[in-house]
Amino acid sequence: MTAQELNRAPGRVRPRYARLGLLGLGMITAALTIFAALVVLRFPEEAAFFLPMWAAAVIATALVWRFDTTWARVVGAVVSLALGVMMFWIAFGLLHPASFFDFVPAVLFVPGVVVALFGNVAAIVQRRRQHLDTRPTPAELRVEQAAVVVVIAAVAVSGILTLLARESVDAAEASGATPVEMTDFAFEPMTVEVDGGGQLLVHNADPFLHDVAVPAIGLEPVTVGPGSSVLVDVPVTSGTYVLYCTLHSNVDNASPDPDEQMVAALVVR
Repeated sequence: MTAQELNRAPGRVRPRYARLGLLGLGMITAALTIFAALVVLRFPEEAAFFLPMWAAAVIATALVWRFDTTWARVVGAVVSLALGVMMFWIAFGLLHPASFFDFVPAVLFVPGVVVALFGNVAAIVQRRRQHLDTRPTPAELRVEQAAVVVVIAAVAVSGILTLLARESVDAAEASGATPVEMTDFAFEPMTVEVDGGGQLLVHNADPFLHDVAVPAIGLEPVTVGPGSSVLVDVPVTSGTYVLYCTLHSNVDNASPDPDEQMVAALVVR
């Protein structure tokens, strides 16, 4: 029986790594679904960037699942590689397990890209060599189940850490501090005025991790988790400076643009 006939046969057999390629695509799709949901709910202006990539992942996953052919797996491998290159920055979320919407997509996306690429390419090679199986081995099933358990555990731990890491500031401590809010990847207000030696009360209203820093006066990054508030001491150095979220800005840019970076003007009196 030819490979084409095997594809069309009822209860068709598949290359051993076909399930692995499909699993990886599913993980990529799950990660981008989380981002797509956040975009629609919180950042609709970014929909034109995220939704096409989410749609590409969904279509590639559906093609590999439905047709189970070499051409479908080529599509799956190419889409996985393209998304991995275009959205490589998701991987940085692995460094922040206490920020659920940074960490969980990374846990799904990064191994998903690797598994999808390996699984689909290996399945193509196996089909060409006619190395086909009717069902996965018990060992392969145990590996897949273990991977699912690890991902679920990582999601649960990240959710708990995100809740436990949320910081608040006592009203008495915050008295006299200048309020600054981080929302929709921007500072509010865009110009912050504060007395030298004073404090900023910084609140992160986004579901993602941010930080606040003023490199020009030696104010090192202070991390502000999702839903958290922190007090930041301002050095006694009069002047106008750039207030950065270094996680979402290019600090080396001599002329940061608030429309492209997460920055604000800090006026120290």
